[in-house]
This record gives sequence, C-alpha cells and structure tokens, in this order.
Amino acid sequence: MWRKVAFLIITLPIALSFFAASAWAGTYSGGSGTSGDPYRIADADDWQELMVTSADWSKRFILIADIDLAVVTVTPVGISSTVFRGVFDGSNHVIRNVTINLPSTSYVGLFGYVDFGGQIKNLGVENVNITGSSVVGGLVGYSYDGSITSCYSTGSVSGSTAGGLIGMNKFCTVTSCYSTASVTGGSNVGGFLGHGYNGSITSCFSTGPVSGTNSVGGFVGFDGTPTMINSCYSTGTVNGSSDVGGFVGNNESTITSCCSVGLVSGGSRVGGFVGYNNTGYITSCYSMASVTGNNSVGGFEGSGFSCEITSCYSTGFVSGSSSVGGFAGSYDSWGVITSSFWDTQTSGQATSAGGDGKTTAQMKMESTFTSAGWNFSSVWKMLRPNEDYPRLIWQEIFPGDIAGLYGVDYEDLEELVAHWLQSGCPAGCEDADINGNGSVDSYDYAILASDWLNFYMLTNVHPATTPNPGDGATGVVRKPVLSWTAGANAVYHDVYFGADFNDVNDADVFSAVYQGRQSSTSWDSNDNYPDGLALGTTYYWRIDEVGCATKGDVWHFSLGTGGPASNPYPTDQAANVNPNITLAWSPGA
Repeated sequence: MWRKVAFLIITLPIALSFFAASAWAGTYSGGSGTSGDPYRIADADDWQELMVTSADWSKRFILIADIDLAVVTVTPVGISSTVFRGVFDGSNHVIRNVTINLPSTSYVGLFGYVDFGGQIKNLGVENVNITGSSVVGGLVGYSYDGSITSCYSTGSVSGSTAGGLIGMNKFCTVTSCYSTASVTGGSNVGGFLGHGYNGSITSCFSTGPVSGTNSVGGFVGFDGTPTMINSCYSTGTVNGSSDVGGFVGNNESTITSCCSVGLVSGGSRVGGFVGYNNTGYITSCYSMASVTGNNSVGGFEGSGFSCEITSCYSTGFVSGSSSVGGFAGSYDSWGVITSSFWDTQTSGQATSAGGDGKTTAQMKMESTFTSAGWNFSSVWKMLRPNEDYPRLIWQEIFPGDIAGLYGVDYEDLEELVAHWLQSGCPAGCEDADINGNGSVDSYDYAILASDWLNFYMLTNVHPATTPNPGDGATGVVRKPVLSWTAGANAVYHDVYFGADFNDVNDADVFSAVYQGRQSSTSWDSNDNYPDGLALGTTYYWRIDEVGCATKGDVWHFSLGTGGPASNPYPTDQAANVNPNITLAWSPGA
C-alpha cells in the first residue's frame, strides 16, 4: 500500500509537468505555423500554449482577436537558451494586462529574447507591469538582428538596461513604434529603448516618465555605435544621476531629425537632448526641454567628447552649479558644434560652451537659420513665421489651427466665429479663411471640425489666463497677491511686474521688472514690495508660461488714491464709553 502511495506522490508532479507542456500542444485556434497558414492566437489559452511550446518559437503566428492576460501567470516567449525566431503578426490587435515579475531574471518582456530573423509587427501591448533584473522591455527584452514594426506598449517597466518597448536592441530594425510606459531602474534606462547597438530606429516616439541612475534618456538610455536613429521624439520627464538627457542619456551613434521636450533633471552631464555625447554625431535636432543639474548642464548637450553637433537648437530653461550653458555645458577640444543656436531669453543663459545665442524673436525668424545653411525644403519648416521656432518637416500640421497655439480647440473656434462670413480674405480675416477661397464659411468650419482636439506631438505651451486682480481692476489693496490660471502644458511661470507698460511688455529674464521663475500660480507682491505698492499708481504685470516659452498678455490694475479712515466706533466724541471697548473703523480708499 505505501509503495503505491509513494509511487503516486513521485509520479504526480511528473504527470502535471507533462500535462502543462503538452495540454495545448498543436491546438491554438487553427493554422499550421507556416507563412501561408500561421498559427492563430485568439485567446488567453492560445497564448499560454505559445508560452510553454518552445518548439514552435520559430513558427509564424497571427493574432486574430484582442486578448486579456489578467488571470494568466505570464512568462516570456523566448529565453536565452531557447530564443524566439518566428514571426508574430498582431494584425492590429491588442494584448492587455501583462504582468511579469521576475526580479532576478534577465531578458524579460512579453517576448523575452528575439533572435536572428525574428519579427514582431502590428501589435499593441497595454497595461503591462513588467519587472526583471536586466534587459527588460514592455514588448521585447532583447532583440537581435530582426525587426519590430508598428508596435506599441503602455504601462510600467522596471529593471536595468530597460526600455518602455525594448530593453536591448542589436542589429535590429525598429520602425513606426511607440511607448507611453513609465520606466524605472538602474543604468541604461530609456522611455523607448534601454540600450541600442548597431541597429536602426525610425519614426518612433516615447512619452512616459523615466528614472534611473546612469545613462538615462527620455527615448534611449545608452545609444551605442553605430545605431541610426531618425525622425523620433520623446516628451517624458527624465531623472537620473549622470549622463541624463531628454532624448538620449549617453550617445555614441548618429541621430538625425529628432526632438525632445519635457523636464530633465540630474547630477552631472545633463542635457535637454543628450546628457553625454560620447563620439556621437547629431544633426537637425532640437530640444525644448527644461534642464536642471549640478555640473555640465546644457539646454541641448550636457557634455561632449570628440563629438559633432550641427544644425540643432534648444529653447528650454537651464539651471545648474558649474559648467552651465544655454546650448552646451561642456565639451572637449576635439568636439565640434556648428550652425546651432539657443534662446538666450527662455534659457536664462547668456553663455554656452558651444552654439550661438539668439533672442526669442531671432529664434523665430527663418532667416536666422537659413543664413547658417539650414535646409527648409526637406528637413525643416516654419509652422508660423515669426511666431514659432523651426519644426521638423515630418511633424504634422493641422489646417484648423487658426490661432497658432499648436493644436485645434476653442481658441481656434473663437477666431473662426469672430470672422464668420467675412469676405475679401485674407485682409482682415487673419487666418480664419482656412481653405483660402476668400471667405470664412462652412467649408472652413468643416476643416476645423475635422481637426478638432488634435494637437501637435510636441505641443507648445498655451498662455496664462484669468488674472486676479482682473485686467483693468481698480481700488486694489496695497499688498495684493497676484494669481492666474496656468496655460496648458506650462512647466514654470516667469513673472514680470512694474509701473510702466513698455518696461513690462518688452522685458526678458534679464530685465529689472523680471520677478523670477516659479512653479506656483500666485505671486505675493509683499515679497518684493514689503512697504506696499504706491497709492494712485497703475501697475502692469505679465506671466510667460515656460516649457516652450509662450509670452503672456500684459495685464494692469490700479490702486486707490488713498483717503482717511471713516465710520469710527465708538463714534466721534462719544461719552461714557466702556474702557475695555474694541475700536473699529472703515479703512481709507
């Protein structure tokens, strides 16, 4: 009897293991795994079959429905000992709720290790929560000599050499993909890719926040030789210790026609676009990121070694302790920066280790850049000359953006209504005649409606609104606290305040009426005017919203001329007053 029980105890786990490996074998939801007849993945059971059937990891698959893996214990498809070399076509479907918690394991992702010839395309993975030790990605942990096309990820990723979509990419072509996932970890951490080497990435973007230690970037953490990155962008907040960049943390490769915007903070070698440009080549790129660090801090590049930057610009606010520059914090004598610019007003920096400083007005003039040899026929464009900085040719334009605030919303509708049924355009119609037929009519309305609530991928900052005291207010107290509503996408607020309209209207961050940059949406005049404002005086104030700098309107208010107090209590000459009375009165104007 005991021998039979012992036999059952010993053989039951073996039987269960065998069942787990073979229960789904060859079933899926149809197909034979060939190019003409790929295996069909229709539900969570099919995915579990794929996870445990490594013999099929060189076959072809197609996803024929959205699937939810919330109740599945997910393990990577493809591991270092048995790689995925197959083709997986998501057919524009989505795999949701992917949780993988392998904190001691490398090569972690929905697909852990994709090797030579492996392809993943047309697939979205949403609400991922993926943790690994190293080489961790929201879609793929490690991709070698294959291709990833038209894929995206959302959720969160954690580990070293970690990326929102891909952990490490070698000799692999990545096209038309994106990630909005947040990424946290150690070194080589990026919003899209952790570590790239000798591959290519084209027309991709990332928007999630990124936090790590060394080589931390909004798009890619460490971009090794000789990767090619073209027409990509990042918008996420980035934080790290060293080699921290809004787009790339540490760069050794070639980057062309890319851009970054957001908040970047770190210790050393911190840049709005690249933290440490180590023998890398960057051309026709820009950054609108605000940058804060300790040493080697720049609006575009933190520090460079034997590198080259040409035809690039930056506009973001820059602050640091040492080696701080509007465009570049520092670079060695072998480095070259040519035909590149930074905005001296919005950056708050008058000097830089490289590049040419220009005023905001000059930075919005096409001639500033064409005189330096920039290509405005196939690389750059001006969305609105004299109103906006140059943009890359691949960035989308919405005709319905009448107001020029970098998207289509109520401001554009208000302008259309203001000029409704006017004819003889463009004179007097501003930009409301969208289709250019000479009048503002239903055709223009149809264009605006088709673009409604579309915004450019790098949205500019909207102006501040609803000033308090209101514009034109009178009888304001001598120590007012000014407040306002922040414009959309604003990161900081520059406060200008004074008693002369022209001084406030024409001011920049180096002017006497500049009161400072702050994150709050209120300013206490008592801090700078402890004795109070002058009675009978009109004051003017302006709030510039910072992220990409947006100049605000000039508002004004007036103080009363002053006057004696009135309505005393007790009344004048009152008799028989209680000696413990509390005196009261109405203040003067």
